Amino acid sequence: PASPPTLSTEQQTVVHCALSGQSLFFTGSAGTGKSLVLRALVKELKAKHGADHVFVTAPTGVAACNVGGITLHSFAGVGLGKGSATFLADKVANNESKAAKWNQCQVLVIDEVSMLDGHLMDKLDAVAQRVRGQKGVPFGGIQLVLCGDFYQLPPVGVDRTTCFAFESQAWKRAVTQTFQLTHVYRQRDPVFVQCLNDLRTGVVSDA
Repeated sequence: PASPPTLSTEQQTVVHCALSGQSLFFTGSAGTGKSLVLRALVKELKAKHGADHVFVTAPTGVAACNVGGITLHSFAGVGLGKGSATFLADKVANNESKAAKWNQCQVLVIDEVSMLDGHLMDKLDAVAQRVRGQKGVPFGGIQLVLCGDFYQLPPVGVDRTTCFAFESQAWKRAVTQTFQLTHVYRQRDPVFVQCLNDLRTGVVSDA
């Protein structure tokens, strides 16, 4: 079988940070190897903590399938996420199987995090703190590994008050490191790469 691709220095930096236990977010335009890095760090984190303690999720079913995980809502036990943070925390705390998952989790991986509504992010933080009995500790002491591109996919919410996940108080308290993958591997023409990036960001360069 073919050997797995070797990670670049900037990609290895993300993996090493994840293995150090810090909660982090990494992003990058299409072709920078976000999926490659995600697979690599999930493998390493499962080897470190045990597969049963690392949960790989995404906000939608399709995105979850792409990373071999489950939906974030399914893991969390919050249904559509409607209701107050207190209501959802009580709901999960009284569900033995869902509460067990939260207590079992040491690392929560969320791919395509740009689709996660910031209000739901705060609610999940409240659920984690309540169920794990660690009030005031971001996500009850769970390490977060977040991946996505906020230029590509907007948040999905249940009402009209959605906001970006990075606007949530939970994100600001929990995420201590942010990385941007910059080298594009999928395209070799630098002018074409710049044009694609301009389309992604809506900023026109001189290229």
